[in-house]
Amino acid sequence: MTVGVPETEVFAAADRVLARGERPTVDRVRAELGRGSPARVSQLLDAWWNALAQRMAGQAQLPDLPAEVSRAFAAVWQTACAEGERAAQAGLSEHRSTLDAQVSSARTAQQQAEEARDRALQEAASARDAHSLVSCRLTDLTALIETQRLQIIGLEREATTLRTEVSRQTAMFEDTRSALDAARRAADDERARLTGHIQAVENRANIEIDRAREEAKNVRRELIAAQRAHHISAKDLQSTSSALQAAQKRLAAAEARAEALTVRLTAPRTRKAPPHATPQGTPQAKAKRSPTRA
Repeated sequence: MTVGVPETEVFAAADRVLARGERPTVDRVRAELGRGSPARVSQLLDAWWNALAQRMAGQAQLPDLPAEVSRAFAAVWQTACAEGERAAQAGLSEHRSTLDAQVSSARTAQQQAEEARDRALQEAASARDAHSLVSCRLTDLTALIETQRLQIIGLEREATTLRTEVSRQTAMFEDTRSALDAARRAADDERARLTGHIQAVENRANIEIDRAREEAKNVRRELIAAQRAHHISAKDLQSTSSALQAAQKRLAAAEARAEALTVRLTAPRTRKAPPHATPQGTPQAKAKRSPTRA
């Protein structure tokens, strides 16, 4: 526990100040001591003033003196007491003013501290409200993030399913395209084979038709030559005519067979081959099937 400055030291310091002809005050006594709180020195200084009055009252009991000296000394003593009392009152007033100033400063500091405390409480309340708002906002954001995370997981699953389906559809498409390519190649091979076969049959038919035409032309030339010579007998003329008719019949039969063969071979190719590849539509085929009668 902290102990204040002793009373004896304060009284001795006040006596030394008074001995220098100065009025003992709180600041002067503290300066003389070099320590001590203003409140403690002020309290002990009041006690010193009271003790000073008692000491001076004891010193006033002087031995028997002449009446004039006694009256003069009493007057001086009363004047000194009055001056001491005024000095004490002045010191007390100064000390009271100092204490009032200190109290006022303390009250001002206390008021400022209370205002600062109120501001701190308001700021703390605002901080708590802001913290609550931030906590609510953080909770909402956390829930939103969780919802979006679940949505992302769902979308990733859908994307995986779609990628699997696309892969399956792509594989089916590749298989179908491969099958179509194989079917197209087979159709092209079959078309080429049928085209070659039809062309060979047409060539054979055209050869037969040309042969029949040539025979008919030979018979006609022989008949014309015989008629021009006028030395052909009637029997020979009849024989030649019969040969010509037979040749014409063979020619007609060959043309009919060629036409039937052409129609029979052209019908499947018309169903399988494109229109521009149909032999019976070409000028060469028409020229081969149309006999030129001389």
